[in-house]
Order: sequence, then structure tokens, then C-alpha cells
Amino acid sequence: MRAALLCAALAVATAAAAHEGGASYSQWRLGPQGGVVELRVPARELARVAPDAASPDALGGWAATHLRLLEGDVPCTLRDTPEVQSSAADWAVVTWVVECPPPGPPTTIDLAPLLDGTTGHVHLARVVARDGSVSEHALTAGASRLDVRPAATPDGAAAVPGFGRWVALGLTHVAGGWDHLAFLAGLVLLAGSVGEVAVLVSAFTLAHATTLALAALGAVRPDAAAVETLIGFSIALVGAEDGWLLAGGGRAVPIVATALPALLAVEALRRGLATAAIDAPAAAAGIAPAATAALALAPAALAGLALFTACHFALLARATRPARLRAAVALAFGLVHGFGFAGALGVLDLPPARLAGALLGFNLGVEAAQLAAVALVWPLLRAATRRLGDVVPEAGAATVCSLGVYWFAVRLLATIR
Repeated sequence: MRAALLCAALAVATAAAAHEGGASYSQWRLGPQGGVVELRVPARELARVAPDAASPDALGGWAATHLRLLEGDVPCTLRDTPEVQSSAADWAVVTWVVECPPPGPPTTIDLAPLLDGTTGHVHLARVVARDGSVSEHALTAGASRLDVRPAATPDGAAAVPGFGRWVALGLTHVAGGWDHLAFLAGLVLLAGSVGEVAVLVSAFTLAHATTLALAALGAVRPDAAAVETLIGFSIALVGAEDGWLLAGGGRAVPIVATALPALLAVEALRRGLATAAIDAPAAAAGIAPAATAALALAPAALAGLALFTACHFALLARATRPARLRAAVALAFGLVHGFGFAGALGVLDLPPARLAGALLGFNLGVEAAQLAAVALVWPLLRAATRRLGDVVPEAGAATVCSLGVYWFAVRLLATIR
């Protein structure tokens, strides 16, 4: 039964990966008869967002046809060849210039070719109008066109985007974030009371709200690939923990869960030493170093995960009240998940006057979506467990663990280059 559940859960993992929402970003600087466009796509999402341009070099031509500026219903034309750049290893960035037919100026941004047919994907657009006013917009499938004609208030000041839009963006971000929902499901899967659920969710909420604010304000800028990899690991660990507690303990699960990051730490160290040996002669001769065959997490980070896992299971085995220790883990990994949420705001580079409202609204939307998910799922889990027995939490633990292992492995290996 457990083997069958694991196979089914692995199939679920593949489906969830295919439908994970994600986000892309653009900035539009508009002029009298055209504008300059910049598109930013997370490198790990490039193949999903732009399947016909799964490399940064191919992104330019694709972007110029999928992100359109129009004057009326007439598309503006590309003036120069799009310029592809990499601002960092985590991002694919492309910029281009478009000219609109007379009489101009541009009136509409149309992202239907980009968004139609997607599930849960959010595109964040920052528009700098001809008068210098700035606005931010969240676009999704079914709401993929944006009127960019100046919209002024009676006193002539530029209209400020509504607070509700940021709340809606937070809701959408969670709805498309299968990994965050899977972690929450793993947390509450074995919760025996409303009070225990409240403690777990509160610890997770407090932690990710803290790091979301720090990242959005620019106080901390973690590596995006490492954050996403750690999120996958957190899901795998909480799923393995659920299964281990249901089985009454034992040594097999802690040994395997500790050995996986430990072996990967050794492999990451080996790759780092091999790359250093190759690059040293080239650097001495003034030649650019070769591409790095690296993992998303450094050897020390992977070794730290192995130590954390071993200590966590050892403490669980001795704990008389495991719920308190699980709340501490929710707090610790909530800090990591907060950095994952923050990517949707940090890239927009909002001015401080707007960032506070955007951050508050976005966070409220995230919390509302999470609480709604828990309020819906936990009572159903409890009712199903009472009716069908441990097969329900066992199936849930297998699903959560397999999702986490899948995401951890894919995200860890995706940055090898």
C-alpha cells in the first residue's frame, strides 16, 4: 500500500511541477511615440514561462512578440534588435525599443500572448508614463490587457494604485504556489486540535512575514535558487517527519533523510574543488575561468541541512510534546518561505512611499489565502481520518514528501552549468 501511494504521489509531483504558477516582470518607459521595455524572467522558470525560448539568448525575439505595446489596436514595431543580458545568474533579462505609428502615443499593453493558457502565473508590470508618474500592475490570464493612457485625478495628480490590488496579488501568489501549500499541508496533517493548528500556522506566518518584509525592503537579498531549493527540502523533511511519526519512530527515515544532504554536500565539495583546479591555470594566464559545475547550495549549506535533520529527528524521538518542536521547525522554515514570497515584490523596486502599502496588502493576501486553505483542508483531513483510519495521513505524508524530494532535486540540479 505504501509503495503504491508513493508511486501515485510521484505522479502528483510531476503534475504539480508542470502547473506551478510563478511570476515574470516587466518595466515600460513610455514616450511620445513608443517606449523602452525591459522583461525579467527567473532563470529557473524560463522554460515554463517561455517554452519556445528556453535559453536567455532566444528570449529576445520571443519577448518582443509576446509583450506588445499598441496604439489603438495597431501593434508598435520593434526598432532595434532586443538586447539580452544577465543581471545575475538567477535572472534572464531582455530590453528592446518599440516605435508606435502616428499619431501615437501608445495606449495599451497587451500580454495575452504571454498569459493566455497559463494557470496561476502572475505578470507584474511597472509603467513609467510620459509625465513621469509610476504605477504597478498585476496581470493574469483573462486580465492581460492594460490601459496605459494617463489617468489623472481631478487635481491633476497621477492616480495611485489601489490597496486591494496588492491583497489580490498575495492571494494569487499563494494559489499558484504549490510548494507553499504543500508545506502547510504537511504541517497540519497530524495536528490533533484547533489550538495545535493555530500554533503551527502562527509560527509559520510570523516567520515568513518577517523575511518577506526584510527582502522586499532590500535589507537582505538571498540567492533565489538557494531559497527555492531550501523550500523543496523543507517540504520533503516535513513529509518524512509525518510518515515517521505515523510509523512510531525507527531509524530508517532519520538515516536516509540525513544521508541525502550529507552525500550531496560531499558531491558539491568535489565539484567545487574540481572547478578550482581547472580554473586556477586559466586565471594565472589571464584567461576567463570556465563555467562552474556547481549545485544551487554550497557544501557548507548542505552539510548544515544534514546536521539540522539529524538533530531534529533526535529531538523528536525524545520529545514528550512533539507539537512544540514542530512549531519551532515551522518557524525556522517559515523564514525561508518568506524569501520565496518576497520575489514578487522585490523585483519591482518600489519607492518607499508605495512599498509599505504594497507590502502590507500583499502580506494580508498571503495570510488570507493560507488561512483559507488550512480552514478548508484540515477539517476534511480529520473527518477522513476518523472514517478511513491512518491510510489518509499516510497518503498525505507520502504525497508531501515526494513533492518535496522532487522539487528539492530538480531545483538543486537545475543550476549545474
